[in-house]
Amino acid sequence: MAEKSSNTVTLMAGGDIDPIFGDANQLAALVLPVLQQADLRFAQCERTYSERGWPEFGSSSHGGLTSLRDRNRVSIWKTAGIDVISMASNHIMDWGPEALLDTKELFRNMGQHPIGVGKDEDEARAPAIIERNGIRIAFLAYCSVLRPGHQAGKGKPGAAPMRAHTSYAPEDWQPGTPARPITVPHAEDLQALQSSWSGSPIATRISSR
Repeated sequence: MAEKSSNTVTLMAGGDIDPIFGDANQLAALVLPVLQQADLRFAQCERTYSERGWPEFGSSSHGGLTSLRDRNRVSIWKTAGIDVISMASNHIMDWGPEALLDTKELFRNMGQHPIGVGKDEDEARAPAIIERNGIRIAFLAYCSVLRPGHQAGKGKPGAAPMRAHTSYAPEDWQPGTPARPITVPHAEDLQALQSSWSGSPIATRISSR
């Protein structure tokens, strides 16, 4: 790997982390030599780690019943050295707000920076600000594939929403062809995303190395 200059930051990113079977820490150790080449590591969390929650809140399809994992398996994130963790996932509320908040607290206790979820909409939208090599970088996490009711609100835990509306326009000039999808962002979510860093209390949550 080329020698890094003092004003550059190497970022590695991955997604949908936590295997359902096998020793999670052993799997993390296999990729650790590559991950250690980066200054920052960012990844998407696909599971919750808790003994709390209720299955009726979740979905039996698309992995909903496997999205709750034993708390001990959260160590994969520490072993892999992931710095910033997006929890804004379509599965993050499968087992309810308690499992979500337990998972976020576990990450914080390990020294990671979980983003994209919270006890209310302000916490869910708050960025993490990390400093590496004299450069400050802000991370945001939003979810566009939320089930109804899974978004954070005022006094309501959940994920930061970046919802979208989709309509379908027919191709009138050629009958029988598939309609053309038109997707536009939810105006309120977009405005909140654009302003989410301004005046945020997490400006004090800065990690340097």
